[in-house]
Amino acid sequence: WLDLTRRIYPTPLYVPPIRQQLTKYFEQQGDGGSTHCAFYAVRDASGALVARTTAHSNPALDEKFGLPLQLFGFTEFIDDPAAFTALIQGLHREASCAGRRALFGPCNLLPNAYGGVLTSGFDQRGVLDSVYNHAYYGHYYRQAGFRERFPSSTYICDSVQTGPDATAVFCFDDARIA
Repeated sequence: WLDLTRRIYPTPLYVPPIRQQLTKYFEQQGDGGSTHCAFYAVRDASGALVARTTAHSNPALDEKFGLPLQLFGFTEFIDDPAAFTALIQGLHREASCAGRRALFGPCNLLPNAYGGVLTSGFDQRGVLDSVYNHAYYGHYYRQAGFRERFPSSTYICDSVQTGPDATAVFCFDDARIA
C-alpha cells in the first residue's frame, strides 16, 4: 500500500506523505485509538496494486455541511479508468454501509495535512504536506461527478524584498519580556 506512490511517481516532484504517520494510522485501527481510518487497495487481474485510499469521517465536518460525509484521503491511482472506478465504487459502498450521503475528498486525517487535487503546476515540486498528483487526476474526478469545493492557489515569490528593520518592528526590551 505504501509503495504504490514510488511506482506511479518516478519523479522528484512528488513528496510522499510521511510513511511513519501512515503506519501509525494503520496500526491504530482496532486498538481504540482516536483516529479511525479504513485502508483500501485496488488490485488488477495480475494482483498488482493500482489504486489506494483511506476512508474516515469527522462529526464536526458533518455538522458544518449539514449531512454525513464519507471522507477519503491518501488517494493515489494509476492512469486507468477501471482502477479509478473500482476505487470510487468501493468508497460509495463504504459510505452506504456507514449511512453517509456524500463523498468528500481527497482530504486527509488532520486539518493541517494536505488534501485536494492539483489542477496545474505539474512541473513544480511539491512540498511536505502539500498535494502533488498527475495531470490526469482532475479529469477522473470530474468524470466521476466530483466538483471543486475549496479552490485555492499557492504562490511563490522568487525574490525576497527588504522591509523595515526587524528590531524596530519587534522591539522587546527586558521590561517587556519580564
